[in-house]
Amino acid sequence: MQHQEDFQGWSLLAVAFTAVIAATFGIAKLNYWSDRSASYETELRHLQGLANRLDALEWRAIAIRKVTPDLEKILGVQREQARLSLDSLKLLAPSLGELQEVDSAYQTYSIAVNKLLTLLQTSEIEEALEVDENEVDPSYEKLYAIVTKKIVEATKNRTNLQYSANLGSILIMTCLVGTIWILRSEILRSQQRVQEIKNVRDREALLEQERQLLESKVKERTQTLQMTNAVLEETLTALQESHIQLIQSEKMSALGQMMAGVAHEINNPVSFIGGNIAPARDYVRDLFGLIDLYQEKFPKPGSEIEEEIQALDLDYVREDLPKLFQSMKDGVARIEDISKSLRIFARADSDLPTIFNIHEGIDSTILILRHRLKANNTRPEIEIIRDYGELPKVECYVGQLNQVFMNLLANAIDSLEDSNQERSLEEIAAHPNRITIKTELSSDRKSAVIRIKDNGIGMTDEQQQKVFKHLFTTKSVGKGTGLGLAIVHQIVVEKHTGTIEIKSRPGDGAEFAIAIPIKATSAISPK
Repeated sequence: MQHQEDFQGWSLLAVAFTAVIAATFGIAKLNYWSDRSASYETELRHLQGLANRLDALEWRAIAIRKVTPDLEKILGVQREQARLSLDSLKLLAPSLGELQEVDSAYQTYSIAVNKLLTLLQTSEIEEALEVDENEVDPSYEKLYAIVTKKIVEATKNRTNLQYSANLGSILIMTCLVGTIWILRSEILRSQQRVQEIKNVRDREALLEQERQLLESKVKERTQTLQMTNAVLEETLTALQESHIQLIQSEKMSALGQMMAGVAHEINNPVSFIGGNIAPARDYVRDLFGLIDLYQEKFPKPGSEIEEEIQALDLDYVREDLPKLFQSMKDGVARIEDISKSLRIFARADSDLPTIFNIHEGIDSTILILRHRLKANNTRPEIEIIRDYGELPKVECYVGQLNQVFMNLLANAIDSLEDSNQERSLEEIAAHPNRITIKTELSSDRKSAVIRIKDNGIGMTDEQQQKVFKHLFTTKSVGKGTGLGLAIVHQIVVEKHTGTIEIKSRPGDGAEFAIAIPIKATSAISPK
């Protein structure tokens, strides 16, 4: 009973301490966004002040009926500050579309002021006054109203964030009080136990017995703590693995259903088209035969029909139409290949490994990623070099192995795109982006080895040590989850009892070498 109470007490202490840490991180995040919102609000007020000063300068120009060099210089400075303020607001805005309305209103106001100043410089006073009344004043009022509304929204958002941070502080204080109370209770309980031991030791007849009992308790507590620590470590590892498996399972399930549905929906109309091409070609051939027979029997059908034949360019139609049918046939074959690749990639895993052609899985993955490999306005097409060896079919979990290929190839593409950041289009063309995929049998001929190499940015030794860890990523915020290579490691090493190695140097790309046993071993079991 005593041990159970101790365990419960220290468990509560650990939970309270964890809650304090979590709340602290949350408050730090809220304070960050609160400070950002305050900066956003301050910059909006600054822009509002600049708009007021611009309006005052515009009225000053109207009052003196001209634009003096000093006034023009001041106007330039104020407008440059307004532009810089807008740039700062774009960086601080909660979203990209947040400042579109402000930017549009400011541009309208700026154009109206330019028009007014131009008229004042050419001494067209009446027209200038009319522009001021009909264009400048309304656009300024609209800009002022929009900025004022944004300030109110920013103030409200900052207040809400501060309120949430204050609630978080209260939560931290509550958890701290609870932690102190639990710690105090544990200390009092320990003190009480020491006093009891002291009282027992005072009895000479029971001294040796109590000493042995105490040693036994200490040993038992140490073992309990060691066992608890081991259980916690196992639980943490199990939770991380479960997290990865859950993400992997949900992702592959949704992807498989989507791809299977797409393939099914594509197959039906493609079957109709492919099945109708041959009959349509026969019908056209019959029609041309009928036209030939008609021309043979009636060589001079009349000027109107002869003019229509010339207008239609019947000989060109006769020559080009079979090419059109062949093009349609080739297109249907291409769609069928894509549908087949989708079905291969989206194959659902059973409880037991199945026989699979690894090259088909790689090719289907490349086809799915084709849109990321194509050339764009910043780089040429990424080259894919296939160096396939003679591989037997492998016993594996097809869907999960396809996900390994997807994650590694997607990471290689990301690395290549990162390496292009500081390079011009000409430099990229001179040293093109390239992904090399090589397959071969291992030296003992018991495993299929797949090597995927890119010439991207590469990794440091420190990054290579951590690259397969849960939630570790080398990508910038918002681009990487830190789960891709962790999932790869789990599928290859734990699911298939294979191996995965990495070779890389900064600036020299990276190569992942995967070894998958040809025959499934007893270590493979569904999870």
